[in-house]
Order: sequence, then structure tokens, then C-alpha cells
Amino acid sequence: MFNVTGEPIPFGRLLDECVAGTGSRDADLRWVPSARLLAGPS
Repeated sequence: MFNVTGEPIPFGRLLDECVAGTGSRDADLRWVPSARLLAGPS
């Protein structure tokens, strides 16, 4: 995910806005290790 439009904002706020944008009260962010992303589909 990249914040390439508008004024720079703190990364935490960007993540909060992403969660708010889902419209869900229980949306949850999940960190995934880089190695898993780079490995592609299993």
C-alpha cells in the first residue's frame, strides 16, 4: 500500500483510514512476513 496522493500523513493514520474505509466496526489489520508475500500463492 502506498500513500502517493495528497499531503503526507503518519503511517498509523493511513492504516486507521484504511480500516475506517472498510465500513466494518471489527476490521482487523494483519501483518504478513515479507517472505510469505514474496513466495507467491501456495
